[in-house]
Amino acid sequence: MIKGVNMKNYNIIAKSNNQDKKSFSVDKIKDFLRHELGYNLNPVQGQSNKFWVSGKYIENAFKEFMSGSKYYKLVINDNDFGISASGDFNAFQMSGIIRDEIKQAIK
Repeated sequence: MIKGVNMKNYNIIAKSNNQDKKSFSVDKIKDFLRHELGYNLNPVQGQSNKFWVSGKYIENAFKEFMSGSKYYKLVINDNDFGISASGDFNAFQMSGIIRDEIKQAIK
């Protein structure tokens, strides 16, 4: 179990094959999602590996998510990162969208 994450509503975007060492950099993932994909990320108070995903820049215009600025939470752990949300289906759907966007961006 991942400390501080309700696993029922946590959906992994990417997972490392090597569970023995830290594989993911909080700064690199955060920067990629911000600068390459256009997501607006705001730090969760007191948690250096968690960020609220409040919206996305599309064609230079900011689009706030209808669900609000503190609904989707990006969680970056040592060996995986994903989305947590109060609605399980919503977290599942958002993690899939981001996963697909990452695949498109790194082609």
